[in-house]
Amino acid sequence: MTAILGTVLTSTYDTFSFQSDKKVPAGTFVATPLGDDAFLLGRVTEAKASRLDATIYEADILRRGGPGKDGGFDFSAPDELADPGAEVYAPPLKAAAAALGLDADPAKSLFVGRAGDLDVCLRPESLFRHVFVGGTTGSGKSHFAGVLVEELAKLHLPAVVIDSQAEYLDLARSLGGKAVEPGRDYAVPLSSLTTEEAARMVAALESAAARDLFMFSFSALQAEITAGRRSGFGLKDLLRRMEQEGLHALRMDGYELRVAMARVEASIKRHRFLGAKEFNLDWAVLLKSGKPAAVDCSSLDMLQLQLVVGATMRELQRLRAAGKVPPFVLFLDEAHLLVPAEGDAPCKQVIRECVRVGRHYGIGVVLITQNPMDVDRKTIAQCNTRAIFALEPDQLAVLRGIKADAAPSVLRGLPKFPRGTCLLTGTYETVRHAVVVRVRERFFAGRGVFPCS
Repeated sequence: MTAILGTVLTSTYDTFSFQSDKKVPAGTFVATPLGDDAFLLGRVTEAKASRLDATIYEADILRRGGPGKDGGFDFSAPDELADPGAEVYAPPLKAAAAALGLDADPAKSLFVGRAGDLDVCLRPESLFRHVFVGGTTGSGKSHFAGVLVEELAKLHLPAVVIDSQAEYLDLARSLGGKAVEPGRDYAVPLSSLTTEEAARMVAALESAAARDLFMFSFSALQAEITAGRRSGFGLKDLLRRMEQEGLHALRMDGYELRVAMARVEASIKRHRFLGAKEFNLDWAVLLKSGKPAAVDCSSLDMLQLQLVVGATMRELQRLRAAGKVPPFVLFLDEAHLLVPAEGDAPCKQVIRECVRVGRHYGIGVVLITQNPMDVDRKTIAQCNTRAIFALEPDQLAVLRGIKADAAPSVLRGLPKFPRGTCLLTGTYETVRHAVVVRVRERFFAGRGVFPCS
């Protein structure tokens, strides 16, 4: 039975006020009838005044609703005033879910938590419009990412987690997936790097001639791949080409050439994640299983992490474009290190490009960070779903443009959100109106996670 909360006092086309003898928290969804089974759906923004026997609340008008097909609801832009004296009631949960753009069936969607009594279930396609997750250390962002991985596994949608802190390895295994480590059972072919990325690994080349030789040789091998004359190359191929070009094209001194080749060899061998193409992971087999894969990058330094991310994303994009792997979702933890707001990183451009066009190819990206102000703004803006956990005010300020229509009182309280609570916002295609969500418990509580209670 519908719970009556109060009666309408006044209305504009954007808001209405109502009085109630009940406590109605900010963010609560309310409705008031218009006639012919139509209604206005609103959300409480604040308590305006208190009387001895009642409190006056104000609600933003979100949508005009009415009966839809198969017992559902249809919504449109509101164009009517609320009727003074009309009842204000708690809308059916199905109506609230439909107005938010959420799915009403947890079995066919991503059940991430609850907003009051409402199950918050994201439609699977929303992840392919990308997700941004921000929050201070310990606020629950990694827990939320783990919930997404669990829900994707439930729907047999593969997830690839670039795990810089070894937080998701046990989770992937518990869901029937695989944890792989670069250099042990997962290798990045040398030929998958760009010339600029490879150059970052050989900073020991002191002379301009040696550096020019390396760049020229690497670029020449990449050009042969582009022309279809080779499928890839390794360290031996690179050293052989350097010797040829150094002696004949650049006419380098023999000693200088040997020093340059030795330094290139030592620099590249230091990165044990670089390997032959034959040693590379069979992504097609792994992703077609519908199970998650966690790439353990916890032993890598920052440059190595960035190189692994860039090369892995290019390989996965290539396989997806060729139809060799199914649609998948890529999780990037420590996003501020991978796609920084200032400066450059070896993987920055490939991440930006994937976020820009990935959904057209069936690639979703989830960016996770405790430092939103250090993440590239354009990349954040292209993430159509955002889960914002407790953040310091200075970090929160840079997200001004993605807070959607959250009530001012909710935004004021966001820095003190309890652990495991987030503000979920989005666009018309994902989450149409901001909602505060208490993230559900994880089915598997492993390292670095907690049960939300």
